[in-house]
Amino acid sequence: MRILLISPLPGIDPACGDVTYTQTLLEHPPTGVEYETYTSALMRGALREHGTRNGLRDAVRLRQRLVREVALLGTSRLVNAARQRKLLFWEPFRFFSVRPGEYDAVHVHVFSVRFMELDCPVVLSTAAPLRSLYLDARGYSHRRVAFMERCELALSRGLSVDSTSYRLRSTDRVIAITEFLKNWYVSRGIVPASKVDVIPVYLPSQAPALTTPVAGRVGFVAKDFFAKGGPTLLKAWDLVRTERPDAQLWIAGGPACARPGDDAAGIRWLPYMPREELLNEVMPSFSVFAYPTQFDGMPLTVLEALALGTPVATSDYQAMPEIVPEGVAGLVSAVGDARGLANSILALLEPSMNAQFRTTARAHFESTFSAAAVRPQLAQAYKAAVARSPHPLAHQECLV
Repeated sequence: MRILLISPLPGIDPACGDVTYTQTLLEHPPTGVEYETYTSALMRGALREHGTRNGLRDAVRLRQRLVREVALLGTSRLVNAARQRKLLFWEPFRFFSVRPGEYDAVHVHVFSVRFMELDCPVVLSTAAPLRSLYLDARGYSHRRVAFMERCELALSRGLSVDSTSYRLRSTDRVIAITEFLKNWYVSRGIVPASKVDVIPVYLPSQAPALTTPVAGRVGFVAKDFFAKGGPTLLKAWDLVRTERPDAQLWIAGGPACARPGDDAAGIRWLPYMPREELLNEVMPSFSVFAYPTQFDGMPLTVLEALALGTPVATSDYQAMPEIVPEGVAGLVSAVGDARGLANSILALLEPSMNAQFRTTARAHFESTFSAAAVRPQLAQAYKAAVARSPHPLAHQECLV
């Protein structure tokens, strides 16, 4: 099965979980699936992008729908200018045509896209609603986000774009990475439950770590220290140290926010290091992974901790209790609850409980988030989309 993958790519997009997801798909595809990235498809002409200077040049060269290209280019520039000024959501709309007969399906991940010409089904996946990103990670007000949502919906309707969080009229199947996200889609009438598959992000199974966990060592890894609950963790750590003065907290992934007295409090801020070094040399030394996030879809760093058998002390933000089941893979406390987080960390540091949770956390990863468990589900979603796809070129649309 040949799949066109339209998703964030390393070297083009900033390093993030969505880029890692793309890399995982490319390096560990489902059995029988062959992916091609959208950049590769553009280079060899199997994919064309509209609303750009290249799209206009192609239209002139091919003598195809020049009026449409001029109108779309002008509209795209106006919308993108508003996005750059933060008047709208930042994420752009993309406009593509796919050469007939090239693919069995298209998998779009987190991009809002309109296909001008397409002869195969579309599968869309995403991690979290846009409104959650802007409210909980970027700190926008509810009033401002509500305005931006109205604009997003109006623009997606007017331009016939499938917006990842607001309009999915031309998408044949939706992959929600959590039950929480599926319920969010269905409860808002964005897509019927019959078109949604819950398929989590997956990681290749890892060999048992060679590094032995250090008793009392707690780890926290996050590129965005504040959105992932760093301030709550620092407050909780003062409480942890009153009962476990031997405990250590290692913080990695983002800019150091060291405070006077952190050394005495057992807090170590790690400098930037390559991801492989972090996974192979640092994270296996953690007895407990602390992650009191206040914004997330499905954090890969938590999956990586579970793959190492490290129990997780996390928050109850959206799908986190689904990702880290209470009493199985770790313990859950309320968002922003420093006392609750401290209690979770202290409980998971207790030797007998830690040993128990290390076994169940690893088993939860293997049964839920490993490539062996998830890839067959993804392959089945592709097959279902192909089996129910409309007639060829059913997605053809014309702007003018």
